[in-house]
Amino acid sequence: MPVCIAWVGLLLSAAGSGCAAPETLAKTTDSGTRAVLAGDADDLDAAVEVGAGQAECVIVRAQDVEGGDRRVRRFELRHVSGRTVMLELGIAPGDSAVEARCVALPLGDGPLERLIIERVRRRLEDLRGREWAPIRE
Repeated sequence: MPVCIAWVGLLLSAAGSGCAAPETLAKTTDSGTRAVLAGDADDLDAAVEVGAGQAECVIVRAQDVEGGDRRVRRFELRHVSGRTVMLELGIAPGDSAVEARCVALPLGDGPLERLIIERVRRRLEDLRGREWAPIRE
């Protein structure tokens, strides 16, 4: 699939560096929207499942990708508009800073990318240090 092949080159550029303190604002550039979120490594899938749904997306595919010493999880999402959105989350072992990168293909969509990251951020926050948490609207 050309979309996935092209996106392989867009791995997180900070893969080898440590994460700074979690930020609350997502930064959008021409190569997608990035943010550092606070969360637990074992909550990534659950946070994306809920967060993507709240942003009117479904998960098409989820996979682990090479990230050096970090766990990197890549999600292919489909928005109700039919757009493909790639979301990548990376976290170092024992760390609580999750590096997030979101790209709506083919040309980007800053508001949609920020919405997805914000919803995932909220769910990670809800689940942090817990086994479960109620889903908020």
